[in-house]
Amino acid sequence: MIVRRLVVGPFSENSYVVGDSASGEGALVDPGGQVPELLALAQREKLRIGKILITHAHWDHVFGVAEAKRLTGAETVLPAGERSMLEHLAEQSEAFGLPVPEQPEIDRWVAEGDIVDVGGLSFRVLLVPGHSPGHGAYVSGLDALSGDTLMAGSVGRTDLPGGNYDIFVNSITRKILKLPAATRVHPGHGPSTTVGEEAETNPFVLEMLATGGR
Repeated sequence: MIVRRLVVGPFSENSYVVGDSASGEGALVDPGGQVPELLALAQREKLRIGKILITHAHWDHVFGVAEAKRLTGAETVLPAGERSMLEHLAEQSEAFGLPVPEQPEIDRWVAEGDIVDVGGLSFRVLLVPGHSPGHGAYVSGLDALSGDTLMAGSVGRTDLPGGNYDIFVNSITRKILKLPAATRVHPGHGPSTTVGEEAETNPFVLEMLATGGR
């Protein structure tokens, strides 16, 4: 699987180009801005963008979705539990003093266990709420696009509107950490890592485990 990252926006959010080299089919994941650069990256990898996968509807992860859809005609995919968050993009923007993004149209609302195909790749939807109410990850083989859940040496925040720490602990310890240790985690911020590395060294994860998250 091709995985290429572009860091965009005021919060240094990771936007990804992923794809299947055999078929030439690709997807954008959480296009938070700089869409022409993302599409140029896809072109260099000889990928046709047919899907836009969104982990959650926080401002920094969806700012470029409407533009990306307009330029590619790609199908937009978002977990159904993020509908309300998406509908309140204007309020999110005002809270941070940021420009209001164009409201993106979602073509497919997904649930736990749904499969999204990108060429010969199949991404399984894993719902991991807590950072936001309906947050999802997309897992294909030993690659997980985790959004703002597990990160290298850190985890996502739960103090924003819609966050819930107790639910988040369950998502991290009973879902993300249950993936194979060799699973490569491609997060919403910071470098990629593995489930095994974070289970052994991430201080936030270790605290979650120590306080009863199993």
